[in-house]
Amino acid sequence: MNLHTNGSIIASMVNDPALDVRQAIASSKNTPGPVLKQLYEIDQSDDIVYNLTQNPNAPASLLREMAEPGKIKLGYLAFIAQNPNTPLHLLLELAKHPDGLVRLGVARNKNAPPELLQRMIASGESVVAKAARKTLKGEIQEVKQP
Repeated sequence: MNLHTNGSIIASMVNDPALDVRQAIASSKNTPGPVLKQLYEIDQSDDIVYNLTQNPNAPASLLREMAEPGKIKLGYLAFIAQNPNTPLHLLLELAKHPDGLVRLGVARNKNAPPELLQRMIASGESVVAKAARKTLKGEIQEVKQP
């Protein structure tokens, strides 16, 4: 699938039986938010969720839904924490998460408020603090799992 395909064509392909087509839809920056939500309702497999959590078009409502306890793998929660569409109230929750990778995702979120990033710097957790400093300076590095 051409990743530059327009949203209406992408929407017509959301029910495609081929996993690689659904993965391309989940990862495409051209996929509209409502189509991403529809895809999640149809397919909650790891292959799809992995891409949805990292898609910057994922609507805040979808990110909130996926972040509910037990919905997705812990590693994918770190991607939600880093997603620029993650709503503030969820970022604040995730910043207190017991898993360091989730907190690291918050520290790498370019839309995290400076006050939150300052608290993360002050936490003394070296990797998280270093990432929060870089985010404050605009030196954000996105990291994808293999």
